[in-house]
Amino acid sequence: MEEEKYNRIEQNIIRKYNNETAKQIEPFEQERLGYLRRYNLTTKIIWGAFFLTVIVIIYWIFINGKPFSPRIILRIAIGFLVLWTMACKNIGKDFKYDLKSNIVPIICKSFPNLRWITRQSNTKQEYKKSAVIPDFENIKYEDCFIGKYKNTDFLIEEVETTVGRGKKTTATFTGVIIQFELLIKNPKLHTIIQPSTEFHHCRLKHLKYAESIDFDENEKYDIFTNDETQTKNYITKSFIEIINILKKTYEAKNVYIAFFEGRFYLGLFTYKKLMQTGSLTKPVYTNNQFEDFTKEIVSVLKIIDYFNNYIEI
Repeated sequence: MEEEKYNRIEQNIIRKYNNETAKQIEPFEQERLGYLRRYNLTTKIIWGAFFLTVIVIIYWIFINGKPFSPRIILRIAIGFLVLWTMACKNIGKDFKYDLKSNIVPIICKSFPNLRWITRQSNTKQEYKKSAVIPDFENIKYEDCFIGKYKNTDFLIEEVETTVGRGKKTTATFTGVIIQFELLIKNPKLHTIIQPSTEFHHCRLKHLKYAESIDFDENEKYDIFTNDETQTKNYITKSFIEIINILKKTYEAKNVYIAFFEGRFYLGLFTYKKLMQTGSLTKPVYTNNQFEDFTKEIVSVLKIIDYFNNYIEI
């Protein structure tokens, strides 16, 4: 019955997209073709100028009896390659920004309560204090979506975190972080679940190792908490099943979980982008892309329902 409910939600969203939203996106396909023409024209001009320059240089060398050096051609080729790369990169960058800023808000209209925001998020300290993801120094935000399901506000952010500066920068997390406030909560509870290590190490000294659990046959995760009894009420077989659904939907390599100050945090280590738009050589947005995005959003509703409907503390 529950799965049928989520299937109906998906079908209603996709139906609205096909009947209303897709029509509003169609004009942006013409815009993409315009950028593609600029890209092709720029390519022809730059490389046409390159071959013309080479012909002129070779002609000048033979007319004046100068020795021919392949290095000259190589240097010119490198110069034109750099020029072409910079020019085309700027065209692609402009296109992606213009397209995304226009198309994503339209796509969000297919969902009952979902907004895409471009402002810089202020969740850095939350992620550090909750320890939902590996420790970091720097954070870069990509896409960010704010939604509401029933009485629960949720946030989905695409982030990349690193430590170090310059050439010594090392990535610590790349992926998506989902968070929302628990309706049934204990603000004092602090629990984190992370991929298991040999010595069950946790960087937060006030949390104690409770146990290791299997998310599937090949993975173990360590639980650290300040309240083992309450944590067990959250971590059930159903909870693990839903987390595995999210992991599969977002194509995540690992998951990181935290319960902190009455909120639930889920970090999904993945290279899959939430909203992949902006390819010059492909249609601006396809039905398959939208269906994937819909499954990602609906999977978040499942974990919200789990906590709001079935958990009693």
